[in-house]
Amino acid sequence: MYIALFPEDYKIKASYLTRLWITEGFIIHHDPTRATEEIAQSYLEELVQRCLVQVSERSWSGKIKYCYVHDILHKLAINKAKEQNFLLTFSACEANLTFGNTAQARRIAFEAFDLEDIVLDVLKGIEKEPIIAPKVRSLFSFGGYIPDFKKPRMVRVIHWEDSERQFCRWMNPWNQLNQLNTLRYFHGPTLPNFLWCNKMLRYVKLDNYRELDFVMGPSSSVKLENLEILKGVFARDEWTVRFPHFPRIRKLGFHITEGIQWEALANSMRKLEHLQSLFLRAEHGLSHPAITQAFKNYERMHSLYLQCCWYGREIGDSSLFPPRLLKLTLELSKIEQDPMQELEKLPNLRVLRLLSFSYMGEQLIYSAGGFTRLQQLKLFFLLFLKELIVEEGAMPQLKQLEISYCYKMVTLPDLQYLTKLKELKLMGMKQFKWLLEGPDRYKVEHIPSITITLQPLSWLPEILDFCS
Repeated sequence: MYIALFPEDYKIKASYLTRLWITEGFIIHHDPTRATEEIAQSYLEELVQRCLVQVSERSWSGKIKYCYVHDILHKLAINKAKEQNFLLTFSACEANLTFGNTAQARRIAFEAFDLEDIVLDVLKGIEKEPIIAPKVRSLFSFGGYIPDFKKPRMVRVIHWEDSERQFCRWMNPWNQLNQLNTLRYFHGPTLPNFLWCNKMLRYVKLDNYRELDFVMGPSSSVKLENLEILKGVFARDEWTVRFPHFPRIRKLGFHITEGIQWEALANSMRKLEHLQSLFLRAEHGLSHPAITQAFKNYERMHSLYLQCCWYGREIGDSSLFPPRLLKLTLELSKIEQDPMQELEKLPNLRVLRLLSFSYMGEQLIYSAGGFTRLQQLKLFFLLFLKELIVEEGAMPQLKQLEISYCYKMVTLPDLQYLTKLKELKLMGMKQFKWLLEGPDRYKVEHIPSITITLQPLSWLPEILDFCS
């Protein structure tokens, strides 16, 4: 029934859903040998096996990445949840939209609707009196108008997405949010700084952080000891002394602003001993080696996403990377020398993604004996790449390969050597279509699933003119 909080056909990230279950206390944990997250994932898999939840995407490891509920089951879940007072949902399609039955509600969701969707007499009532929901634990907004609330101090979860009302204005009356555990904030202009005085915060994800006025972060006197996930914040000089105030942080995503003190930031980041996943964006590039040298200290890190120009425009030594790294994504790195000779030495790497302008060279060589555990490889929008050489014995465990919008490639790699390859995706690679149907068909005959999409990118002509 909890999934009924999300709109029909909404693509739900599985890790987010299981975290919500944990926050709500739905996961009973009696097995000391298993993590709470693992048990929650097993519950979700059980729902999939019973056809109550549909899988829209799985990760490289086979775990559910995104899921959704069939529209018929979604409607049944909403009706059943309302009968049991488990949750309330409000949408423009309701014949009699009223907010008078919220006193006992523990979970409330507002689907997207505009002011003109609300009848005038109901709207007048909304504007006069705020909603009274003293027992509400979770509040979800999926866009459009959202009414005022009267101090729902027991809120643990706030999901705020595309709302017309400013978050600060909506939350100002809430002088106490001591129970807030999870905040997911999409496409909004401002955030109140008093949120960062809440020591119960555990999961915070902010999207479109470039547009946020909020950049200051927690004050130097506040230590958020429970915070485990923080994504979508700016890192300015004041943050160089604040990262140690998140001693339990596991997943971190931030944008480095121009003029930051690199060595101070690197020293601060080295203190994040529990860091497992890092997304780092720097529009002006990593102009100092201190950050890359800090990566090797993260013994628990398994995922690294760098959206920035690499210092020196070459990978250098593979020992700079975390020793247990499983997933590496590079974007806008502008690396000029073939990085495969170093990256193939990463002993545990399972996923490698080279995205837009990550590599500026003409040739990539995957040598024999390299990438012994790699299972997924994605090459996207490498406009200068002409040739992909796959030697026999390279990437022996590769299962998924995607090559997208690498327009200068005219020859199909020797994929016949990738004997365990199960899925091949080619997007915007029309030059490969006739090769697959003719002279190079023998290279792909062993692959069970081959997808060819010829649709071009809408913004491609401007980029090609720029690069020509």
